[in-house]
Parts: sequence; C-alpha cells; structure tokens
Amino acid sequence: MKKLLALVSMFIFLVSCSHAKLMKDFQPHKVPAGLSLEVIEKTIVAAGMNRGWIIKKIEGKNILKANLIVRQHSVELLIPYSQEEYNTVYSNSSNLDYDAQRNTIHKSYFRWVNFLQQDIDRALLLAAAYAK
Repeated sequence: MKKLLALVSMFIFLVSCSHAKLMKDFQPHKVPAGLSLEVIEKTIVAAGMNRGWIIKKIEGKNILKANLIVRQHSVELLIPYSQEEYNTVYSNSSNLDYDAQRNTIHKSYFRWVNFLQQDIDRALLLAAAYAK
C-alpha cells in the first residue's frame, strides 16, 4: 500500500511539474475610445516590436500576424482589431509542445502573450491620452 501511495504521489508531482498547460482562449481587450484604426494598428505593431515580436498586417483585413522567436521556440498569433477591441488568437507554433488532442501548450506561451497584451494595453492608453 505504501508503494502504491508513493507511486501515485510521484505521478501527481511529475504531472504538476509539466511544462505544458491547458490551452485557453484569451479574452478580447478593450481599445480606448477616440483612436483611428490606423493608430490602433501602428500602436499594436510598435508595442509588439518593443518585446521582439515581428508584426505584419494581413492585407485587406483588420488583422495582424505576430511572430515571436525565442531560442528554438516560435509562436504565431493573429491579432484581429477594431475601434472597440483587439484579441490575440493562437495560430501556430514550433517547439512549444502544442498538442491539439490534449489541448495543451508549453507554459511560456502564456507568459509571452500576457506580456504582449500588457504592452499593447499600455501603449493604447498612452495613444488615447495623447490623442485628446
């Protein structure tokens, strides 16, 4: 019985130390009022560039494609935006242990996207303050 309990405890410990986390959709973020689509686009691109993201517009749409390469890892996001909100949507990755069946990805993905969102939010607030 003690061996079984030890094995179960070890299994739980190993699972909790995993680098993969359950994939989740990020919630849309509000865009401050009074900003044009052009200003929103440029602000998102600049905020991402400051953190190493390469961001390009998808022609004909209010969607940006964002790529980040960190060592041997890479991630691609789509960032749809409007004058009301923007969102970050997973598109693709390499070496991030993405598993579509289990719906998991390396935990660094969430950190990188959260930092990007924080930078975009801060930059949009500054842009709105200077637009007034």
